[in-house]
Amino acid sequence: MTPTDFLLAPLRRVRRWILRPLDARITALTAENRALRASLEQVRAGLDEGLGTLGRTGIALRRHELAGEPAERSDATGRRQATEQDVSVSVVIVTYNRADALAEVLTLLRAQDHPTFEVVVVNGPSSDGTATILADKAPDAKVVDCPEKNIAAARNLGLAAAGGDVVAFLDDDTLPEPAWLGGLIGALVRRPVAGVGGPYRRRSGIALEHLHLVGDRLGETQRIDDHDPTEWYSNPWSDRFVILPGGNSAYRRDALIEVGGFDEAFEYGGEEGDLGIRLRSAGHLIAETLEPVVYHQALANEDRDAGATVLSRYRFLRSKAYFARKHGLAVLGPEAVDASDRRSIEEYRVERLKAIAEGRLDPTSIERYEDEARRAIADATDLWAGGPRVHDAAWFAERRSEYRPFRSRPGDPTKAHMCTVSVGGGGIDASLVTELRAAAADGHVARVITLDSERRISSEAGVWRHAVPAAPTSRGAGDAADPLGDELARIHARRPVTEVIVVAGRGDAAGPRLPEGVPVRRSAHSA
Repeated sequence: MTPTDFLLAPLRRVRRWILRPLDARITALTAENRALRASLEQVRAGLDEGLGTLGRTGIALRRHELAGEPAERSDATGRRQATEQDVSVSVVIVTYNRADALAEVLTLLRAQDHPTFEVVVVNGPSSDGTATILADKAPDAKVVDCPEKNIAAARNLGLAAAGGDVVAFLDDDTLPEPAWLGGLIGALVRRPVAGVGGPYRRRSGIALEHLHLVGDRLGETQRIDDHDPTEWYSNPWSDRFVILPGGNSAYRRDALIEVGGFDEAFEYGGEEGDLGIRLRSAGHLIAETLEPVVYHQALANEDRDAGATVLSRYRFLRSKAYFARKHGLAVLGPEAVDASDRRSIEEYRVERLKAIAEGRLDPTSIERYEDEARRAIADATDLWAGGPRVHDAAWFAERRSEYRPFRSRPGDPTKAHMCTVSVGGGGIDASLVTELRAAAADGHVARVITLDSERRISSEAGVWRHAVPAAPTSRGAGDAADPLGDELARIHARRPVTEVIVVAGRGDAAGPRLPEGVPVRRSAHSA
């Protein structure tokens, strides 16, 4: 505990006793969110009238600000402020033994609409040919080696090497839509914030892992899906704060360096929340936006299997317990920290017992869990005693390298958006597959829509694959009547399609409903 923390601890406890009743009031107020939104139009009308002397430009600008939309802005001297077109951007990807998944992400980055950016790949101690993939698929990317399996340390190395003014973070198992980077950067530059984040969509493409994630000083988290909590928890004294997802976020580089980057004591989990609370304590704001879309594939790692069954909670428990000691001990006291440890251990014990009961884990795994839980708490206490592992500005300056643009095809009239619809569920002609992959490699957007037993969005050689179920779903009869056409319409509504390719063999059912005015090409299944 620092001397400052020691002196402020009693004041913080008193503040918490006074403000705790307000939490219930805040929850009640957020329930009125919809009514407040409905009255916003009346507020805008009043502002328009009050700003009438500024003319049409002033009124339009105020509307843009209220709606959170991009607008051409000027500072007090009349000079135009920076927009998303003006800032230099570095995309940082941390990877470890996921060569094939990384290749997909890199190919999809070729199709980003944002005009220019660089890619920094931080490769852990991989042994699966990741280095070969990087040399083959992304010779124009910066590659930095990280000798340890530590996501916070790897992100610091990527942050240090970044030549851009803004650093965006993308995971090696999150697939970015073409508008992903532009959506993040646009939301960042038009607000006075240090960072922005967007949600993870599950690999179904529909469900969200969470819309907003809020944490407290004990490292305990809560999903919030009915309102945006960012403004409620932006106060440096608040016990709760918004967590931006590590694989779908962007920050101003100088703000991250100001706070020392990521705390490398967080080997896995908790590093995003720790960064957010330190940025807030330094006087910075963060925000969230729903526009940048990524699809989280949740691939297997040493902590979970391919079916998302958790194999180990050691690293996560250690990070959570370290977080509680770092941010909660001085404010809430040791009793609260110990109680939080017990809650987390019990929660994950129930999770482990459920997996055993369902046959996903063997019965002896409960003994392993009890051992890893004990070790996690003890090791977290040692980490806290050692202090945070952050870096000064000189460390980052020594490792910065020259900005190196990544080859991509920005959003312009020459960029194609091709959707192939496989009607009968059979194969696609090999020549068409080659055509789609070549288009993806050149930065165009190529998709294939097929029928399958479950909904899934994935990518193969840069070509998006949208698998949709043929059976009726809870979304309504439309899915059952024309699931291929429904998915095509959903894609077209998000991003206009420039060409539809219908693949149907002899005797196949009638084709899907097609968007009006879009050129259609018809092909056939391979033999």
